[in-house]
Amino acid sequence: YVHLMNTSDIVGGLYCPNTGYLDPSNLTTAYHRAASKLGAKVFQNCPVTGIETEDSSHSLQRVTAVRTERGVIRTQRVLNCAGGWAPRVAALAGVSVPLSVMKRTYVISEPITGVRSNPLVYDFGISLYLMPQGESIAFGGFERNPQFVDELPDDFHFSLYEVDWDHFEQHMKNAIHRFPALQSAGVKSTVSGPEAFTPDGYPLMGESPEVRGFFLSCGFGSTGIMFSGGHGQQIAEWIVQGRPSLDMTRYDIRRFGRSYVDNSVWLRERCHEVYSHKGDIKYPHSQLLAARNILKDPLHQ
Repeated sequence: YVHLMNTSDIVGGLYCPNTGYLDPSNLTTAYHRAASKLGAKVFQNCPVTGIETEDSSHSLQRVTAVRTERGVIRTQRVLNCAGGWAPRVAALAGVSVPLSVMKRTYVISEPITGVRSNPLVYDFGISLYLMPQGESIAFGGFERNPQFVDELPDDFHFSLYEVDWDHFEQHMKNAIHRFPALQSAGVKSTVSGPEAFTPDGYPLMGESPEVRGFFLSCGFGSTGIMFSGGHGQQIAEWIVQGRPSLDMTRYDIRRFGRSYVDNSVWLRERCHEVYSHKGDIKYPHSQLLAARNILKDPLHQ
């Protein structure tokens, strides 16, 4: 649907014919069915109330059980996939998780002729994406002034926020500029929910260095569905075999020392920068600039 786009200020673009998109709900259902066939059990509406540990080697604690409102599950391994709630779940075991939660919003337009079966469009210059949903277009982006969620209620897991249209206006203007048909299409529906981001933009995975048997797979920052297959396989190998088959150093939670994790100023400023530049082109050797000089070596001047 390039003919529907305003390309007057575009010098060039890159077409990726193998890039696709899918429905997250359908994918999750498929994972559930496949896991159930292999013997996995899924318990919904079963809040975790505690994680039991005992003394282990090297002065570390080890997971021994998970307490829920329906009873106790004896286990030596726990995987924390709680997204924005991951720090709260981890705290039950005495584990720190460095991530911040921010509101992510996208809008779905009324039907527009000629949209169906067209590719996703990402404009890195204005941090905007446009993705067909049937005859409609879903669009959003990553603003420079993200809205932090300081308190995420326990019962918010299937809830959404009211859209802050003043805050979303920057994406609306960019979307109409790039796709003029949106000017008269109208809004069909909106989605605004919490999303968890880490201080370097990469997920938190692997075994916690604080408690043996406590694994994490969280902080995917809007890429959870895209990474779910590969990262799911690697974390499964990590848990069962003791290590993944691929080099997952970039995602290992041990990359963050406790002195950083406990510094709320550093955590918030870094996550702010990561979110606001999420939609930018990443150049080789680029460095994050926020929250510098937290730790200095003897040679620093």
